[in-house]
Amino acid sequence: MFELSVVRARTFVGWRSLLGAAVLALLSAGLWQGVSERVSEQPAARSGVAARAGLSTLPATARAPVSRALGADSAAYWAGASDDGLRAVNRSQRIDARFDRSGVLLSSGAIRLGLALHAAGYGRSLRPLGEITPSAQANRVSYAHPGLSEWYVNGPSGIEQGFTLAQAPAAPANGPLTLALRLSGNAHAAVSRNDQTITLYRWGSSLRYGGLTASDASGRALRSWLELRTGTLLLRVDATGARFPVTIDPLIEQNEKLTPSGESGEGRLGVAVALSADASTALVGAPGDGNLVGAAWVFTRSGTTWTQQGPKLTVAEALGEAEEAQCLREPGECGLGSSVALSADGNTALIGAPRENGRAGAAWVFKRSGSTWSRIEALTAGAEELGEGRFGRSLALSADGNIALVGAPRDHGNQGAAWVFTRTGSTFAHQGPKLASTEETGEGYFGRSVTLSADGSTALVGSPGDSGHLGAAWAFTRSGESWAQQGAKLTGANEAGVGRFGFSVALSADGGTAIIGGRSDEGGLGAAWAFARTGSAWAQQGPKLTGGEESGPGEFGYSAALSANGKTALIGGPRDAGSFGAAWAFARTGTTWTQAGTKLAAGEPGPKIWFGTSVALAANEGAALVGAPHDNVNAGTVWTFSGTPLPAPAVTSISPSSGPSAGGTPVTITGSGFLAGATVDIGNAASSVKVISETEIAAVTAATGAGSDEVVVSDLYGTSKGGPAYTYLSPPAAPVGGTPVGTTQTTTTPPPGLGVLASVTLALPLPKLAVTGNLIPISGIVRVKLPGSRHFVLLTSGQQVPLGTIVDATLGKVSVTTARPGGGTQTATFYTGEFLITQGRNGVALATLLGGSYSSCPTARQRSHRAVVDRIHASRRRTVRKLWAEGHGKYSTKGNYATGAALGTRWLTEDLCEGTLITVMSDRVVVTNLINHRHVTVKAGHSYLARAH
Repeated sequence: MFELSVVRARTFVGWRSLLGAAVLALLSAGLWQGVSERVSEQPAARSGVAARAGLSTLPATARAPVSRALGADSAAYWAGASDDGLRAVNRSQRIDARFDRSGVLLSSGAIRLGLALHAAGYGRSLRPLGEITPSAQANRVSYAHPGLSEWYVNGPSGIEQGFTLAQAPAAPANGPLTLALRLSGNAHAAVSRNDQTITLYRWGSSLRYGGLTASDASGRALRSWLELRTGTLLLRVDATGARFPVTIDPLIEQNEKLTPSGESGEGRLGVAVALSADASTALVGAPGDGNLVGAAWVFTRSGTTWTQQGPKLTVAEALGEAEEAQCLREPGECGLGSSVALSADGNTALIGAPRENGRAGAAWVFKRSGSTWSRIEALTAGAEELGEGRFGRSLALSADGNIALVGAPRDHGNQGAAWVFTRTGSTFAHQGPKLASTEETGEGYFGRSVTLSADGSTALVGSPGDSGHLGAAWAFTRSGESWAQQGAKLTGANEAGVGRFGFSVALSADGGTAIIGGRSDEGGLGAAWAFARTGSAWAQQGPKLTGGEESGPGEFGYSAALSANGKTALIGGPRDAGSFGAAWAFARTGTTWTQAGTKLAAGEPGPKIWFGTSVALAANEGAALVGAPHDNVNAGTVWTFSGTPLPAPAVTSISPSSGPSAGGTPVTITGSGFLAGATVDIGNAASSVKVISETEIAAVTAATGAGSDEVVVSDLYGTSKGGPAYTYLSPPAAPVGGTPVGTTQTTTTPPPGLGVLASVTLALPLPKLAVTGNLIPISGIVRVKLPGSRHFVLLTSGQQVPLGTIVDATLGKVSVTTARPGGGTQTATFYTGEFLITQGRNGVALATLLGGSYSSCPTARQRSHRAVVDRIHASRRRTVRKLWAEGHGKYSTKGNYATGAALGTRWLTEDLCEGTLITVMSDRVVVTNLINHRHVTVKAGHSYLARAH
């Protein structure tokens, strides 16, 4: 038998099974040569390919019995005698299986896999099983061990493996029920982190062993999992309380390649790849197609089968002769399909064509309606582009497809730039000026790589040529319609040599985690760096990442992708093993990144196929694409890896669980799997939704008819089901004949001097001067952090708090009632900001602005350069934080450089990069400039700026 290289990789695909979750099917790669003449002359399976495609759309529990029945009905799937035992052939999946006393040998393409059941029992107490001669009946081959039946069934879905234990093993039940299979062959093997799938791969053939199910005589599902030991596969089942017989039923399938139709010439399919959030739609670029004109293909997945959707997407354009040589060397710099991006739902595609318009470049928008794709419009850089910028060399889309980011790395003499577009209706338009950085040094190729957060509010742009190809990256954030750099440029610690840091970039959905690749680090070995954002500050997370088992200068970091939750990274190194290529998975636990198992390759090193040139991950880690554009003599190939996706959001509770049908009730939703950008529906769409963490959401109910409605959370992982109900209460009926005896009628008009919400405040204890204050949420989401606490809590009703409390009203409105020095109370309202509330003995209640960050503001050195004054001016006017205030009494707001004391009813305090701006909407505000200590009275309709310098 063959020697099998087994890697104990419980953490392989530490990403919750990038390569996992097998479905029913087995080994559909190439049929092993040398099948006996008698077997190969059996009639072909009836509609084998069609049957396989149809079965793949069924649930896993349904595919197996249907496949068994179809196989039993067709002699093409029956097992027959061979010289050394039994043999079954599956032409629809190109499988050859041989059965003898030593076990089964499965052959598919380059893979040879030997499986032999040799022991059974509990935990470590396993009883050896002897060799058994197999028997066959139609499409079923069986091994009748004492008290245990091992069987294989051939059908359109592949060769199903199963075990039936008629009775419990004689060994003491010290541990899980266990079957031990001896492995042999020539494939590499690794088990996923969730212990549900084993991946086997060699020479371009990749198989998955999984889909494991176990049940007892009553039909009760039993928990089961897989473990790898050196040369041994263990099938584990928690059989506590099980009624025998117990059935254990694993499956195997092939990792599929995407095969386009209509490809012309050396297309280099796989230069760029993209996936929809749920991995049901794939977009693949082939910029060399049609004599370097380029094209892209869309594929959709049903079950485990990928099918091309419609014809290839093209934009006809002739290629200039002078460009042909360069395009042959670097197809990614030329035709349509050099870069691709998809919206989360897969209905909007953005495809780059950096050679278009005389190498100025363009990016084309395509839209899907049903299953038909239409070309909508071309995006261009416009008048701001300087020279042949290669606009479209990189691009990204927000989850809703309404914000696009397009890079032009050769703009302005290879300095590079990037442009943001927003969609209104069906048309995209520029949003602000082009993005660039004043810190770039030399020909930085800024925009060689770009990425966006799910909501399109954070952008990350790579500049691998910066500082003599050391490279850098910049983060940008959006406030309204304006973009500003967030912090200083990012560089990689411990970069060795000319690393080209920023050659690839990836962001998590919330924009808080980044992976940045540097393909040339350490002489071409390559590396990648993880960064995490706290507030508005970015910091490197752990040491740089490198590829274990890298063979030669693999250019690790050439491509990179991140899961939506930022806990899984996939990084490509297409020059590994002499340009055969590889990809590596990394998983994050807390702040620590570790490689998840062995490197992923298209098999053993062979031709120069550049596997890993491009990579893509589904939002929920359930699938991946890896491009190899030089496979098949430069035609290109894309490998698909599908697995068990992370579960959709789950809602476990809502507090409070009821409220008025008029809406406006702040609620806290708890559960799991919540992702940035989630929406909440409770009868109607909730407003002011704020994802606090993966387990908590704060929202405000909308007006809905009286009754109960399920709480539903939707995000890139999917939509929750079976959540708790929230009850909308009907308005109380007006009493007949006046107020009932024994009740208190609420005052709607406050007594003089008690503030705008005094009638509500009276239900709380009166505040104490300079000690306590009363907070009442008015609308939206209001959170508070009490002195000494580390966490915010949702303010759902009136509450008396100690002064020194931090109030987060960025998504809500809150009233603050404090005591007057001579008695009585005073009230003001605050909104769209975060502030610290304090009070002096003189009665002045001070709301000090918090939040935001000045890290993105220009430094003194930058301001000293006249050449960049205009560019800096826009960022100096950027709002770092703000707070609206309304009310009378002794209330004052305090920014970084000025305070505003109320003499009127409504004013806005904004901390800008250049100072504190106070704008008065009604009456008057006394402003104190904290730099020169001057006092100015600002009237309604006017503003005052206290400059920082």
